Amino acid sequence: MNFQLMKLIDNLIGKPLCQILTLYYALFKKNKGGEKRIETINPEKILLIKFFGIGSIIYISPSMRLLKRKYPDAKVSFLTFAEHRDLCEMIDEVDTIIPFKVKGLIHLIIEVPLLIFKLRRERFDMVYNFEFHARFPTIISYLCGARGVTEFHSDFFYKGNLPSKRVAYALEQHVTDSFKSMVSDNHTLIDQTSLYLNIPEYDEKFIGSFLTREGIYTEKTSGSKAFLIAVNINTSGMAYERRWNVKKFARLIELLIDNFDMYIFLTGGKGDYDYVNSLKEMFRNNERVINMAGKLSLKGLAALYKKCDMVISNDSGPLHVAEAVGAKTVSLFGPETPRHYGPRGENHTVIYKGLPCSPCLSPLNMKSANCKIGIQCMELITVDEVFYAAKNVLLNSKINIKPLTC
Repeated sequence: MNFQLMKLIDNLIGKPLCQILTLYYALFKKNKGGEKRIETINPEKILLIKFFGIGSIIYISPSMRLLKRKYPDAKVSFLTFAEHRDLCEMIDEVDTIIPFKVKGLIHLIIEVPLLIFKLRRERFDMVYNFEFHARFPTIISYLCGARGVTEFHSDFFYKGNLPSKRVAYALEQHVTDSFKSMVSDNHTLIDQTSLYLNIPEYDEKFIGSFLTREGIYTEKTSGSKAFLIAVNINTSGMAYERRWNVKKFARLIELLIDNFDMYIFLTGGKGDYDYVNSLKEMFRNNERVINMAGKLSLKGLAALYKKCDMVISNDSGPLHVAEAVGAKTVSLFGPETPRHYGPRGENHTVIYKGLPCSPCLSPLNMKSANCKIGIQCMELITVDEVFYAAKNVLLNSKINIKPLTC
């Protein structure tokens, strides 16, 4: 089921369900003291909920570490879409993954009650609902029967008036800090956390073997020969407006190849293969431009990015994977602001025009852009400025190599 259809269902079905549950709570629970959703002092079981966004789940990982410090004996379960299982398996603080797969509307109607029944049997003490503004996670949080529920709140998005600890959602701060504010008021602890993914040894060995088999060597394997660059031209279906023009990516790759000794990996998921291959076709005679779309699991992608000297990417999930494994990045932002969702730190170069109409994407509008000017925030990003940003990263690399030409 695509993202746009899920948004429609959340609005048409989720909103009235929130109204019904709010009425039920007001009539039968609130005045009788039947459901006091207070924070449990020493919870044994904690449920975290985040369905949408690879980047969001990665940015939740510091909050998970804070929870583990706060409740070291608690078992942490993570409820998310089934396609995010690989990602959650690389986050050490997740004890149990509860995958949820949605195939269609009928399947959703059948599976949601089964999911709620399963969650009630677990008897969770606390729930942290990290979804920004979607109603079904709120409904699940309430019906699973936990004693404490914490979730985001905004006056601009109705999710009912169900018992929970509400945390104001702040667009002016980085999303990582918003997530952390849900689990801790201790800003000393907050400042001490960072992103991290634990890549399985098997996937690291697989990528190492692949590089050796293809005759690709770097300082990180067995000798300094060429730069490894990953290029991600994709974005998820949440907002294709975040894509930079594929012809500009092609010109960028031409400049990089002409000026540096390198291999370029075009990455993407199975559903991205045709789109990525349209770029590879422009370099069909160049064996150093390799289409890896659909050939790697998310764990394999993380292992590849860890080997790379740089990752160039649109604003999308793979960018945050690269950030979490310590890769240097050059990222292109337009409809979303990097202040809210960009990689942070000296290893990351962000290109963002900051037009008066940007950002037009936010959790408040469920990531819906309604651009009237042809996505100028992305169109105005030039090939030259991305090339010079990438060139600076490579010339400042710890690998002792000179460009072929300058």
